[in-house]
Amino acid sequence: MSPITFRKFEAYFTRRFAASGDKPEDFYLVLSRLISYKRIDLAVRACTQLGKKLIVVGHGPDRRQLESIAGPSVTFLGRAPDSDVEHLVSRCKALLFPGEEDFGMAPIEVAAAGRPTIAYRAGGAIETIIHDQTGIFFDKQTPESLAAAIQRFERHSWDSDFLIAHAQKFGIQVFQDRFRSFLHRIGAPVAAPSPRFDSTAPARSREASFAVHA
Repeated sequence: MSPITFRKFEAYFTRRFAASGDKPEDFYLVLSRLISYKRIDLAVRACTQLGKKLIVVGHGPDRRQLESIAGPSVTFLGRAPDSDVEHLVSRCKALLFPGEEDFGMAPIEVAAAGRPTIAYRAGGAIETIIHDQTGIFFDKQTPESLAAAIQRFERHSWDSDFLIAHAQKFGIQVFQDRFRSFLHRIGAPVAAPSPRFDSTAPARSREASFAVHA
């Protein structure tokens, strides 16, 4: 594998979602490629069981299978332009993050819009979500565990200003360090990051956008 440079990605990491100032609408959101390890099936089954509205943004080989288990409260949008994704993120009740990811930066993106995340308690999400303050964890990768977390979530109140402040603590350097660590773990050669960006600036990792558009 040739060295991976951060310069190719920096344009994606320096923008972030913004809060709309509007009251959240009555839907949950998934932003992901539709592939098995993302465990989007958990979100689809949990929201179907509860009759909760779920919007799934993303495309992938599992879409047909996911549609086959989805109830009428679940909508699949496929790929979506950034403007639509930003609109949905700023107005969703919460992001559902049911897979185990190395980075867990998507919850930070959503927090920048003042919205919390319901996530599986594993991987990078543990480092980027403060339980009961910027999101809620569930402990088993089952629809029932996620459904119970959704019900707990709906009894909780959320401070959008706290969520935004939490997101602002994460800069481009945080993402670069995590990405570099991950590449070292998988044995990929890593080039030095570009010094062009202010490491204290809030970062938009665009993990979700990579997942949706890749």
